[in-house]
Formats: sequence, structure tokens, C-alpha cells
Amino acid sequence: MSENTTSGEETVAVEYRGRTYTLPADPQDWPVSAVRAAENGRMANACALLMGSIGVDVDDWTGRRLNALFEQYAQTAGFEDSGE
Repeated sequence: MSENTTSGEETVAVEYRGRTYTLPADPQDWPVSAVRAAENGRMANACALLMGSIGVDVDDWTGRRLNALFEQYAQTAGFEDSGE
């Protein structure tokens, strides 16, 4: 884990398909729209919103690819349950 110097939030580097994505280590640091989607059980939507918040457009990704990225993120960040 590392700290985002602009916001002070802890982040994790998630490696997926040859790219590294820097995401919040704690879901409490997600954008509110992503938190709401997750609370409503819409994890694919939550992940898409989270990726959008870091400037990654996932509109042309498949659901399988988005879920695989989220599983990698959950494992890297140490989440107990990735929502499935």
C-alpha cells in the first residue's frame, strides 16, 4: 500500500492485463456513486464507477473482464468479500 500524496488516502497498485491501476485501499474512499452501487449489490457498476473516477473508461470491457479486475483488486486490497 502507498499513500496518495494529493488526498492522503491509502492506495493499492492493482496489476491487471499488463497495466497497473492505483485504487483506494479502503472502500470508504470510493466515490459516493460507487459506494451506493455496491450497497445495492451492483458490484459491476460500482467497479465501473470506481475505474471512471481514475480516468479509465471501461464501457467497452466485458462483464467478465470487469469482474476479473475487481477480484484482483479485492485480493490485492485484502477485502474479505468481493461482493459475490
